[in-house]
Amino acid sequence: MNGKRKKLNGFSLGEVLLSVSVLTVGVLPVMAAMTKGFQSSLASRDVIVASGLAQEGAELVKNVKDNNVLAGSASLSAWLPSSGSTWNDCRIDAGDQVLSPGNRISCGLSASAFKLSKQSSNFLGHGGAGVATKFSRKILLDYGGSGNERVTCISAVYWGQSYTPSSIADARANCKVSKKCVYAESVLTPWGS
Repeated sequence: MNGKRKKLNGFSLGEVLLSVSVLTVGVLPVMAAMTKGFQSSLASRDVIVASGLAQEGAELVKNVKDNNVLAGSASLSAWLPSSGSTWNDCRIDAGDQVLSPGNRISCGLSASAFKLSKQSSNFLGHGGAGVATKFSRKILLDYGGSGNERVTCISAVYWGQSYTPSSIADARANCKVSKKCVYAESVLTPWGS
């Protein structure tokens, strides 16, 4: 032993701890950004699906009106419920009987009737034995009357159940993506007007 220490190659505990802490400080913000991006992507998907469902609802109401006109009904209101002029609790699906001329749209329904489920046909619809989804669709209608032949239709789709539109005015003012709600609006008039 001649008093010389043999030099060991490697890292000291302090160097290892410093490198691990620098790596952690660098990786955590990246992971947080990835998580936030994933959550934003899921929220965007919900808005896109809901927008399509809202547009589908408005288009189906137009189809009901058009089918009744093609079947010979001169009245714009032939497919509307038989009493009243404003309905804030209606629903419609692609497979509904109301799409056939002479039938009236379903209104006066309870809150649970608006929940959409995935049907065996892989389409979303109300009721049935399908798999429940997070989405609900409500149709809001306002008939101007025989002197003002026009029907304002709002098809509102909401999810998360934090907000449910109660009227056309309420949907216009409060149905927003921040409340997990979107809507499509159309005004139906007699053909030729």
